[in-house]
Amino acid sequence: MSLVLEPHYYQTSWFYALCALLAGLCVWAAFRVYARQTQARYAVLLAERARLAREMHDTVIQGCVGVSTLLEAASGFQQTDASRTKELMDQARVQVRSTLDEARQAVWDLRHDEYVEGDFAQTLRDMASHLSAEKGIPIEVEFAHWPKTLEQRTLRSLLLVTREAIRNAANHAVPGKIRIRMSYEDDEARLEVLDDGCGFTPATELAETNGHYGIIGMRERVEQLGGTFVVQSTPGEGTAVVARLPVRGAS
Repeated sequence: MSLVLEPHYYQTSWFYALCALLAGLCVWAAFRVYARQTQARYAVLLAERARLAREMHDTVIQGCVGVSTLLEAASGFQQTDASRTKELMDQARVQVRSTLDEARQAVWDLRHDEYVEGDFAQTLRDMASHLSAEKGIPIEVEFAHWPKTLEQRTLRSLLLVTREAIRNAANHAVPGKIRIRMSYEDDEARLEVLDDGCGFTPATELAETNGHYGIIGMRERVEQLGGTFVVQSTPGEGTAVVARLPVRGAS
C-alpha cells in the first residue's frame, strides 16, 4: 500500500506567490496614498502662499502705493499751496492708519474666517468715496437686486477685487469716471468695474510683467471661490472688469 500526502493550500508554491503579489500590491497602494497625501499637502502650501501674496498685495502694498502717491502730491504743492499740502499730509496719515488696520485684519484672516463688518453696501460706498478723494476721480456705486445676506468670504473677496480694479484704473487708465455695479441674479453675484480711460489690449498685457500682479491676484481670488473673472478692454474705449461668484444661501 502506498500513501500520498498532499500539502495544505498554505504550503503550496502558488500560495506563496499569491502572498508575495498581495504584499507587493499593499506596498504599491501605501506608496500611492503617501504620494497623494504629499501632493495634497503641497497644494495646500501653494494655495496658502498664493493667499499670502494676494493679502500682501491687496493690503500693505496697495496701502503703501496710496501713501506714496499722496506724499508725492504733497511735495509738489509744498512751495505753492500750504493748505493743499496739509490736506494731502492728513490724507496720508489716514491712509497709513488704514493700511495698518488692513494688515492686522489680513493677519487675523490667515487664522480665522473672513468677515466684513457692518453693512456691505455702505462699506463699499465708503471705500469708493475714500478712493475717489485719494485719486481725484468720480466713482459711482450702483446696487441692483442685491441680497441682504451673503457669505462673508464672498463679500470680502468682492471688496478686495473692487478696490484693486479701481486702483488699476486710476493708476493706469487715466479715466474721467469709474462706475461700480453690483448685481445678483440666478444664485450668482456679479461685480462690474467700468472706466472710460485709455484702455489696453488684454491679450498682450495681462501677464506677470514689471512685478505687477494685480489682475492675476484678482483672478486667483475669484477663481478660488469657484467664480469667473474677465477683463474686457479696447485701446481708447475704456476697460470693464467683470467678476462672477456663485452664491449659496443668499437671502
